[in-house]
Order: sequence, then C-alpha cells, then structure tokens
Amino acid sequence: MKPTIRSDSDSLCSATKKLNGIKRNQVSLMPMRHAKPRKHFTFPLLLGSLLLAGLLGLVWNTSLAEKLADLLEPAPPAAAAKAAVLTQLTQAPSADDYAALKTAVVTEEAVPFDKEISETRFVGSALLIKAGRILLNKGYGLADAQTQQANTPQSHYQIGSIQKSFTGSLIMQAIAAGKLSFGTPLSTFYPDIPSAETITIRSMLEMTSGLRLPQLPESVTGDEDLLRFINGHATLKAPGRYFYSPVNFMLLAGILEKLYRTDYQSLFQKVYQQQLGLGSSDFYENWPSDPLRTHSYQPSETDPYAEEINESPASFAHELGTGNVSMDIRDLYWYFHQLIAGKVVDKSVLADLWAANNEPAYRSGSYIYPDHIRAHGNEQGQRAMVLLTSDGKSGVLLLTNSNQPDAYTKLITRLFDSITGSSAAF
Repeated sequence: MKPTIRSDSDSLCSATKKLNGIKRNQVSLMPMRHAKPRKHFTFPLLLGSLLLAGLLGLVWNTSLAEKLADLLEPAPPAAAAKAAVLTQLTQAPSADDYAALKTAVVTEEAVPFDKEISETRFVGSALLIKAGRILLNKGYGLADAQTQQANTPQSHYQIGSIQKSFTGSLIMQAIAAGKLSFGTPLSTFYPDIPSAETITIRSMLEMTSGLRLPQLPESVTGDEDLLRFINGHATLKAPGRYFYSPVNFMLLAGILEKLYRTDYQSLFQKVYQQQLGLGSSDFYENWPSDPLRTHSYQPSETDPYAEEINESPASFAHELGTGNVSMDIRDLYWYFHQLIAGKVVDKSVLADLWAANNEPAYRSGSYIYPDHIRAHGNEQGQRAMVLLTSDGKSGVLLLTNSNQPDAYTKLITRLFDSITGSSAAF
C-alpha cells in the first residue's frame, strides 16, 4: 500500500476527532456526579493533546516526505548523470570540422595539459589535437594589456615565416596546373639574378638556391618596387647547400604575380580566403585596426606584459610572400589540415617535394620529417609554432604575443611528446 502524504491540518483534524471520541466514551461510563468536574479539567487536557497531536503529525509528515523523496530519487539516476557529463568531456569535437575549431574546448584528458600551459605563463592561443579530435582549444593571458582584452581561440596573430608555406603551395598549384615545373629555371622570370639559369623552382622552395639579399631597401612603394630592388641586389653564395634566406620566397611571390597577372595579395585572398574559407586571414595593412588583433609584449620575470613591442610598418612592407599575414589558430590549423588532405595542392605534386631526402628537411615553408611536420614563424615579438604528425591527425599549435621563445619551444615539444608518444625537437 502506498504511503500518503497528509497536510498538518488533516492531521490535526484526525487527532481532534479521535480525542473527542475517546472523551465521549469515558464520560458515558461515569456517574452523573462527575459531570461537573469533567468541565473543569478536560479543556486544558484537550488543548495539550491537540498541540501534541499537531506536532507529531508535522514530524510524521516531514519524515515521511523525506523518505518518499528518497524513494522517488534513487542513486542510479544521479550516478548516470555524472557519467554522462564525463562521457561528454571525453567525446572531444572533431578536428575535421572547421566550425568546431572556433569554440573554446578543454576536455577531461587535456586538463593536465591546460595546467602545464598555464604554469608556463603562456600568453596566446593553444590548440591540441589527438587522433583527429580537439583535446584543447583555448586562449591564455591578454591580447591587449591596456584594455584587458583576453586571448581566445579567435584572437589574431602574425604567423611570420609560416606564410612561406602558403606561398609555396600557390607555386605547387601552378605546377599542378602545368604553368611551370619544379625544374623551371629562375631565368625564365628573372634573368638578371646571378646564376638564374641554374637556380630552379625546387631549389628555391628548399632554400638551396644559394640566393641572399645582403640588405633591404629603406622604403618600398609596392611589390614591383621591392622586386626591382631584389633584381639588382641579390647575390649568390654556396648554391646547392641549405641556407635560409627569405629572398627565395619574395621571388616566388613575384613569379606568381607574373604567372597570374595579378598581385600576390589578390591571389592569396582568392585561394585561401574565398576558396579555402580561411575567414580570419588578412594582411598587415588591416592589422592596426583589427579588433581581434593581439599586441606584442616583452615580459619581465614578474610581469608578462612589462613592455609592449612597437611594430615597424616598414618591416612588413619587405615581407612579400614571406611574413605579413595574420590569422587565428583555427585558420592556421585548417590550412595544414587541408594541405595534408590534398585539398590545397595535388597530392602527387606535394609528395614529389616532400619526399626529397636531403637534409635539413626544409620544404616550402615547413620542415618535413618521416613522422612529423614542423613550422615556425616569428614577427615583431609574435610567434607561430606548429608540430603535427605526418598525417595531421595529432599535434600542437601555439600562437603567442609574448616574446618567450625558449620557454615556449620547450612547452610545445613536451606537449607534442605527451600527446603523440613520440619525440620531436622543435
């Protein structure tokens, strides 16, 4: 039989009826001479009984309600609810979903990584991928110390030299389209460059051309002005050996302009913004007014924002095809994700370049190793750092607006090793 919950008024009523019934029975058995004393002591006894009955009824009903509530809410549903939350945390969003990369995420598995990143005093945005899932996607510290604007996954950073990879991919698209080949000599486009007839597109993509640019112009008015300066000032030293020199990619950007009869910026926007859908990517000319831009800082031992690093607009003007693009961490990952998947460059063309085994393993803006890919950019106190497995399914991306290269290099190496179980020196 189910217990019923009675109100206090019901209990009082019932107790009163029972008590009155008892008194009536007692009175009927008494001799008539006792009728007068009955009126004298029954009223206080009745009042006390009513109060006691009411109190007992209240206790009974409260206790019964609590017990009934326990019966109606057993332990298993509560345990199931907790498990559902944990399951939701461990079911990380897919890294194959561009939209999902916009949302801040810290999964249960990534909690130790989140703590490690914070303890390193990291300032910037971090993205951790494992087996095609987003383990962590989060901003740390401030984008602007003056306004206290926080870093988020949507914050914009300069990617520096990683832009060379974007330029190299445009060149490989031209190769796939039959507009040139890896063996096309530089003399086809810039015959006045020293030894241009022996310098190939491949050697420029691998930084083995031997080209150098001893100095930069004090000011430039545009791409043509910069390329004209390079044409008259580039030198050659130790061709065939690796030497990192941005002039290779400045010239590759110039070749793209000649091939497509448009400026480099327009070509970049068409391929990467319109076709690939990189929504945050932009050039330096729009950087100062970008509401999501980050400001660069030189930290002290106690203050990560001790000194803001002043940018030099002139230095960005020299970075044709090599380091004047900004974006958020989602766009940076998505570019590499789509590149590895064959959505940016034909897979056979990419494999042709990446399969080369001369050391070091610089290939078109990235360092290619048997089991991982490394990319790095540094511009005006901002750094972009990428470590991905060869299939792009796992890895770490860090974008920072704090000039702490040693600490952050060690951080990304530790994180990559922990996530993938393999070692990769950055």
